[in-house]
Amino acid sequence: IPQGKYKFCFTDTFKTFAIVLKPDIGFVAIDRHENILYKVFVFDNGPDEPADGLFRIIENNKIGFADAVTGKILIKPQFDCALPFEDGVAQVSTNCTIKSDGEHSSWESDHWFYVDKTGKKINK
Repeated sequence: IPQGKYKFCFTDTFKTFAIVLKPDIGFVAIDRHENILYKVFVFDNGPDEPADGLFRIIENNKIGFADAVTGKILIKPQFDCALPFEDGVAQVSTNCTIKSDGEHSSWESDHWFYVDKTGKKINK
C-alpha cells in the first residue's frame, strides 16, 4: 500500500490486517489486498483499542470481537452493547439504550451478562 494512501493507519506492522480510516465509512480493518473485512468500533474518537487480546467490531449495528493479532473475528457481531474484555470475559447485552450526558454517552441495560472469548455465556 503506497505511503499516504490512507489519512490514518493505526497498524504499525501489516501482517494479516490493518486498521485504517476510509472516508465516508470510518475505521475499518482491511486485508493485504485492501478488501474491507469489517468496521471497527469507535471509542474515544478512534478505533477501539485491544483489551485482553481482542477489540470490538461492528456489523449491522451489532458489536462483536476480533483477535488483535490475526484480525480474525472470534465472536460474531450480535450484541447491542459490549464492554472490552478483561481477565478473559466481557460484559455484554442484547438490550441496551444510550444515555447521553453532554458530549459523553454511556450504555444502560437491565440485561447485562458475561461471555468468554468464544462468545459463550458464562456465570460470573
